[in-house]
Amino acid sequence: MLFHTWHFAIFFMIVYLVYLPLRRTRFYLHWLLLASYFFYGWWNPLYLPLIAYSTAVNYYAVVMMSRSRRRKLWLAVSVVNSLGVLGFFKYGAFVADNLNSLLSMLKAPFVVPSPGVLLPVGISFYTFQSMSYAIDFYRGEIEREPSFIRFATFVSLFPQLVAGPIERAANLLPQLRRKPEISRENITDGLSMFLVGLFKKVALADYLALYVDKVYAAPGQFDGLSLMLATF
Repeated sequence: MLFHTWHFAIFFMIVYLVYLPLRRTRFYLHWLLLASYFFYGWWNPLYLPLIAYSTAVNYYAVVMMSRSRRRKLWLAVSVVNSLGVLGFFKYGAFVADNLNSLLSMLKAPFVVPSPGVLLPVGISFYTFQSMSYAIDFYRGEIEREPSFIRFATFVSLFPQLVAGPIERAANLLPQLRRKPEISRENITDGLSMFLVGLFKKVALADYLALYVDKVYAAPGQFDGLSLMLATF
């Protein structure tokens, strides 16, 4: 579900209209979490357990850090798990292909099976966002978040889930703890930023991509200036 499609416009209106009566209740976070998981599952629902797993591991690693003297161990659990999952999906096929090339040169009688999985959308964003929470807690920069629902919403919040930026817990979690206030100024500021971003995407980036894609499809056919223009 891309931000500049009618699917997103309909999705956002439904989310907003339900959010309005819920925003002063304790259920507004549940609604935002449900909406964010629906948004993410729109790409491929099979990857929903992956973001839930990453969220749970990092949340409970911090819970254990707060209760145990072996803080480094639980930090290592968070970091190794997060980078391991990210590395498997992002670089697993690359590593397997290169190992197989090496094994072929050595005439080894076996091959390393390639994972053969699609890269989950936004995996880098939510992996580093949830992992940074554990790192910041270990450093004493933030307090432990007692609510798993709030933390899961922090990790998966749909406006920044698939395109960033990577938010620090110290910045976003306090906003999710406060009862949201909706004002005319907030609405106009939000719409202004959204429309400016939409213009940059539809009127500028999409057309520039036609040139960039053409150059990078056959870089040997273009001179240095063209390559520089396509790159920068």
